[in-house]
Amino acid sequence: YQKFSKSLRPYRKILEGVQAVQSGEASRSLLIVAGQAMNIQWLQIWSVLGSWVGKKHALRVLAITSRQKPIQNLYLRLFRFKLVYLEDMEIDQISLPSQFVNQVTKLKTIDDFKSYEYESIPFGKMALSTFSRLRASGIIDASNPESRAAVRYWLERIYKSVCAAKQLYAAENVSMLFFTEVFMEEYGALYYAALNSNLNIIRFAGTVRDDAIVVQHLTHESDRTHFSSISEKSWRSILRYPDSLKMKEELERNFEDRYGDRWALSNRNQPNTRIMPVCEARE
Repeated sequence: YQKFSKSLRPYRKILEGVQAVQSGEASRSLLIVAGQAMNIQWLQIWSVLGSWVGKKHALRVLAITSRQKPIQNLYLRLFRFKLVYLEDMEIDQISLPSQFVNQVTKLKTIDDFKSYEYESIPFGKMALSTFSRLRASGIIDASNPESRAAVRYWLERIYKSVCAAKQLYAAENVSMLFFTEVFMEEYGALYYAALNSNLNIIRFAGTVRDDAIVVQHLTHESDRTHFSSISEKSWRSILRYPDSLKMKEELERNFEDRYGDRWALSNRNQPNTRIMPVCEARE
């Protein structure tokens, strides 16, 4: 943290010269969704980009975080972002509608939970994903009363979190959000509350490369699409490219870099491997 903080000195001088774009809306906000345990990489990137976007577009910058994450909160305070604590959102005080409760009570099987949606939000899939993540297992025994109760807990918790998120967005006039996780635990609720409010959602994702990230604009049309997927429009554009030796060489180099030892993640994910000829692999 100290090393990163010192490295920002030249950037702060650049930030002083950023001219704001005139906007007709007053006191709009950018919300950074750090949640309970965000990777330090994203806190560093978001502190820089959030401060620039905030000044450029005259946005107040807020961050959702936890009181239990002091190091995370140090990063979020580097540019005096307003911190909104999950513990203060009073999620448990929100009442569940009787229709929702009745429907959840009737869910018995994995398929019941998996297919359950309410107000066009896939609560069932998010609850199952959260259940599996917290137990580090993809096995869910729906015949077990304890497992069913745990999944129902997350169904209800996520619903309440959606309601709390909508209240926050309205109170703080949130117009843009930075995410990376958008489906499990509190992140899914915050994301779908923003999606159903038609807010400007920017998702960041890592890549195997040391020098690149993916930035995706999420809408109802792109919801649940992989961040590395290609849209129909982009694919049509690619199909118009003439075949060339250069493109083939770049593709082969990309493959070798991804599965070789050029990038740190490749080294971590695939140690003691080598590229072998096709015929050898077939044998």
